[in-house]
Amino acid sequence: MCPRPCRIVVICPKNGFESWEKEWVATFGEKLPLSCFSLGDPAIAAMSTERRRNALSLDSGACNLFTFNYESLSGYVRELHAIIPDQTLLVFDEVHRVKAIGGRRAEAALEAADGAKFVIALTGTPIPNTYQDIYNLLHILYPDDYDTFFGYEPGELRAPDADLQASLNDSLAPFFCRTNKDELGVPRPEPDEIVEIEATPDEDTLLRVLYASCPNALARIIRTLQLESDPEMLCSAVDPGDLEYVLDQVGDDYSDIDYVDFSQTFYEAIERSRPSSKLVACERLVERIVAEGRPVIVWCIFVRSIANLRRDLAAMGIPAEAIYGATPQEERREILNDFRAGRFRVLVTNPQTLAESVSLHSVCHDAVYFEYSYNLVHLLQSKDRIHRLGLPDNQKTRYYFMREKFMRDGRELSLDAVIYNRLKEKEQTMLDAIDRGCLEGGHLDDEDLRIIFERLLGEDAKSLEY
Repeated sequence: MCPRPCRIVVICPKNGFESWEKEWVATFGEKLPLSCFSLGDPAIAAMSTERRRNALSLDSGACNLFTFNYESLSGYVRELHAIIPDQTLLVFDEVHRVKAIGGRRAEAALEAADGAKFVIALTGTPIPNTYQDIYNLLHILYPDDYDTFFGYEPGELRAPDADLQASLNDSLAPFFCRTNKDELGVPRPEPDEIVEIEATPDEDTLLRVLYASCPNALARIIRTLQLESDPEMLCSAVDPGDLEYVLDQVGDDYSDIDYVDFSQTFYEAIERSRPSSKLVACERLVERIVAEGRPVIVWCIFVRSIANLRRDLAAMGIPAEAIYGATPQEERREILNDFRAGRFRVLVTNPQTLAESVSLHSVCHDAVYFEYSYNLVHLLQSKDRIHRLGLPDNQKTRYYFMREKFMRDGRELSLDAVIYNRLKEKEQTMLDAIDRGCLEGGHLDDEDLRIIFERLLGEDAKSLEY
């Protein structure tokens, strides 16, 4: 019989470091005082990589909690191999981060788990895209048994038919446990509040020009979101980094999404459309929520939108702080602690930075979605920051979705509305699968793009490039 674990090694997003430390203290208290080796520790972070490796090998013997992020894991696998097989519980938190078969993160996770006797994988979205997403997960948990007990090849998992899906779920059933929020006693949120915004004539003009010049479906989504948020973004090429914030899958070649040199009339319409109608409406909504004494999180996609909102709110006398990818880890902690302490009431961020492993439900119960894409993982994870286990039964949680409406060829058109409805469909599919006790298949980007534009444009969608 294996001896019980005496330490935990956690692989998780950077934002999860503090949460694991706080949960340790809350759970064990003085019975098992925390001694943590964390890449988020400023003293450790300030070391060179070689010094960190030496410290992990030579100075961490008394530590009972270790936290590493997925991006850095590959640099410490050798040192972890000396720790993990010996009375250690290895936890992969938000394990969907290693879904890409053959990806660098996945290879590092598989190597780190080699030889581990106690392994747990945690995720709220086990199959965000296709059943292929379980391939790495099962190899991490059961490397010696996968071929004999499961044995599915990646090609089989990409688009399994109904019979294979049933077989997959039968095979998986003994090895996972999944609960919904009703079972946990989390009070249901209020119905989503949709904030309708009518585009100005200039914004309608900009949309018509964009649709005439963008035959690529993804380009239309990116550019429409930019038009709604800050039309000046249309004057520059799309930042490839922004694509990850919209897509469920990353790594494809989207080089055909690029800057178009428009006419002078187009640029004049851009100037007349700033600030955008959607930005002004969002700022007024935030102002109302704050005036009612409630803290609020504003979710964006683009870093420029985060900066715009923070700047404008400050000009309105509303202190706001921002967290995005470039925000240093220690600064993120300070901002989150200040938000929890009530030192400011508005936090502006994006899902790719803050949608995982951060708990704010004790202090914030309102979230505004200024920008959102059809990425269901980002939506669900961001909602969970303020709606999770631990809320009192009478607590109200409110979500607000900004929805802009344009006029095109004499009819109303709203990309926001179509994306929102698609998200709700995908969310319901997931909830239904949880109720049935099975894992549901996800959705590929190409499939989502086609569905969205068929609903938005009807027959005209056939001319688009996907």
